[in-house]
Amino acid sequence: MKHIHAVLMKRFRTLIVWWVKLLGFIFKSPVVYYVTTVQTRIFDRHKLTTNAAAISFFFLLSIIPMLFIVISLLGTFVQSPEEAELFIVNFVSNRVPESSRQFILDLVIQSNLISNVKGLLENKGWVSIISIASLLWTSSGAFAAVEDAMSTIFAVKARNYFVSRLVEMGMVLIIGSVFLLSNMVNAILQMLKDSRANLFNVDFSNLPYVWDIITEVMPVALTILMFYIIYKILPRTDIFNRAALLGAAVAGILLELSIHGFAYYVQNFARYSVFYGSIAGVVITIFSIYLSSIILLIGAEVTEIANTKMVNTRELQLTIKDFE
Repeated sequence: MKHIHAVLMKRFRTLIVWWVKLLGFIFKSPVVYYVTTVQTRIFDRHKLTTNAAAISFFFLLSIIPMLFIVISLLGTFVQSPEEAELFIVNFVSNRVPESSRQFILDLVIQSNLISNVKGLLENKGWVSIISIASLLWTSSGAFAAVEDAMSTIFAVKARNYFVSRLVEMGMVLIIGSVFLLSNMVNAILQMLKDSRANLFNVDFSNLPYVWDIITEVMPVALTILMFYIIYKILPRTDIFNRAALLGAAVAGILLELSIHGFAYYVQNFARYSVFYGSIAGVVITIFSIYLSSIILLIGAEVTEIANTKMVNTRELQLTIKDFE
């Protein structure tokens, strides 16, 4: 009976997917085409939910080394590691849902990152180099899982192990640099706001809605930029800039919606503390990372679909040109 039910449900879902595809063909809707194609890939071929679980696991293992590297990078540009930690705390307070915010803040504080960063910055020579290299190697585990998923999505062979690790360590540094750049931009904008400086003969301090728009747009733009870098660099194939940007925009918007939507759900409907007690924050954080990993891979699917269409279009144009 269960087998018959499973078969019927599978056929029903297949019927729905093909019906929506037929509607998309009739109405020539690219949105319907992308949605149905990504849905089919997620459930039938690429097993994105399983890959997202692997990414989440490795990200949890890499989160402390990543924070260590980010604070070290920030510490070289700001006055002290303490000020770098303040940047991290402000970022977590503004971008992480309240339900898991305290868990991450406790993780930053209780892991003695500041004292360890000070010790690393004070050491010179090979000790410091070896320490940073080992941290980069450990923190690149999350990007290794992402690259494996990308190889499946883009149907390409994986890189050589050591080359792959070098690329992944480079990704850690690039993402850390983007994070550093975002904090520098935020600091400059705040300085302009507080100093009542005039730009283009406009006093922006008297236009509070401008700062509200900037405050809302900047995090989304940063997220899209990070997704773009991942989709452009990690796949072992040539990716059109427009394809990577499209996937990054989709993933960035979905992530922003999921941050606010999941936070609202946890605060108003979910009762994780009743079931999980004191570890509710840990469970919520893990699920948030898992949801973000799924969105990351959905954006990769959109990038692959768009890139394939662009490659086919270019080949068709070259073929027509040869005949001419």
